[in-house]
Amino acid sequence: MSSNLQQKYNELHHKEDSAQRRRARAEETNHARKQAREKALSLKRAFQDSADEETIDEAALAVEIQSLVPQMRDGKHESMLRLRNLLARGSEAVELFLRVDHAMDGLLHQLSVPANQFEACSCVTNIAASLPEHTAQAVRAAPYLITFLSSQSVQLQEKAAWGLGNMAADNAEIRDALLAQGAVPALLHGLDSPAAPVVQQSAFALSNMLRGHSPAAEVLARHNIAAVLLRVVTTHPDDMAVAAEACWVLSFMTANSSPVIGDCLRVGWVPLLLALLERALASEDQAASEYALPALRTIGNICAGAEGGATVVLADARTLPSLQRLLLSTNRALKLEALWVVSTVAGGSSAEAGALVAANIVPLLVAQLSGPHEARVEAAHGLLNIADHAGGAEALLTANATDGFAALLRTPLVPLVLLGLQYVELVLRTGGQPAREAVMSSDMCEMLEALQYHDNENIRLRASMLIERYFPDDEAAAAAEAAPQSPEEYPAWRTSHP
Repeated sequence: MSSNLQQKYNELHHKEDSAQRRRARAEETNHARKQAREKALSLKRAFQDSADEETIDEAALAVEIQSLVPQMRDGKHESMLRLRNLLARGSEAVELFLRVDHAMDGLLHQLSVPANQFEACSCVTNIAASLPEHTAQAVRAAPYLITFLSSQSVQLQEKAAWGLGNMAADNAEIRDALLAQGAVPALLHGLDSPAAPVVQQSAFALSNMLRGHSPAAEVLARHNIAAVLLRVVTTHPDDMAVAAEACWVLSFMTANSSPVIGDCLRVGWVPLLLALLERALASEDQAASEYALPALRTIGNICAGAEGGATVVLADARTLPSLQRLLLSTNRALKLEALWVVSTVAGGSSAEAGALVAANIVPLLVAQLSGPHEARVEAAHGLLNIADHAGGAEALLTANATDGFAALLRTPLVPLVLLGLQYVELVLRTGGQPAREAVMSSDMCEMLEALQYHDNENIRLRASMLIERYFPDDEAAAAAEAAPQSPEEYPAWRTSHP
């Protein structure tokens, strides 16, 4: 390689060993996936009241709400019932209600009237499920809802937890306020309820309390949340909705806390997670298959965040068959999550990556290189992690990964092209003559030549380095043969996860 080209390359990349590259790639991938997961999860849930389904235009709705507010202030129960029905219609009705002078003050007063507490709490829950400016008004009711979690009424407890969950979903300032008011201990108490709906909504609220880097996580960790949630799931063994909400809480805790991951391993969460995952996948109910996502996400966090976590997960005979099935799933969210888990495991030890190869996971990853963008990126990272291990390049060549990565080189998307270049370097550096033959038999050499003129400097540099290093002209080849060779001079590339 020319000294000038080598100097430019060194300006962009410092030397790293394979273990460092895998750790860095895992950290980048985890960060990007966490951001995507935060955005994808439904944050708020409106209480749908089916008692009233007639069509009402906006003008008539405004008139009716305007007339109901004075009756509500007077505590008329029939008016509270009707108002509960109307506010379930969504943000338009909520906006019309809040425009009425002192409407929210009147609703707060009804929270202290026993006969109207459930209806008033239902109204607050749907106001909190609406737009951020509406949620800001609903937060005034938080002290009442926290108190209702100790009510003798199961229905009121459920609705209170539901409303707090909607409030917590909105922003960090509200979460901090709820934490200061004692919402977390109250919701933990709700997890001990014998009523499954109360447990489900309490877990929903706790998962929203954990968004971002919430100090609520520290409170839950002190209460040994891993053991608490295990008790919740085993107490309600036939309720997949309860199990899913418990797993959402656990997924947030394990994403941010290695000690909690250790607690999960200690109390035996891994077998239970795999059993829940297997049960959800075996169901023909579409809703049940969605219950698999939080269990799968928690499994991935355990693999990514604890030394030996992936080893424990892989030791269960259900893990690899479940991952195989998920990689063939038509459910986009589950497939992407499974790809992330596989990539994380592949970035661990050689034994863990070898288990994936032995289970024929590599061909399933190669198949994803022709799929949607997100799947291609995740699959590429998983394959590159495998290639970083001894024997990994051979496994990729056997599965004909070269054609899949060649397709990435042809895309106009810079991150995908960089992943394709990383594959070329890895297999040429570690795969020997079979790798060279595979690259030469494809159109990768022609694409490398074209990429030397790419608009992106990083791509130009890398393509030029590959040509000079692995496909020199005769004179340069003779000089290269005479020079001492060291694979450390040409470290594998790491690309940012888009």
